[in-house]
Amino acid sequence: MSDVRRMDEMGELKRNLDRPPIKDTVTVPVGGYTILRFPADNPGVWMFHCHLEFHSELGMALIMRM
Repeated sequence: MSDVRRMDEMGELKRNLDRPPIKDTVTVPVGGYTILRFPADNPGVWMFHCHLEFHSELGMALIMRM
């Protein structure tokens, strides 16, 4: 994670903010990262997770409260 943070601070992360792809799934390679950008205008509790239940059991999920 520190490598990604350093790259962000140095301006080395490529971003496409003009016409980003609209997706509901992404593949994150081992040691990779994904930057999510979305309108947070729907209140509630939302879960980001892998499609494999085993991964959720290992803690590879995130709950966000909007």
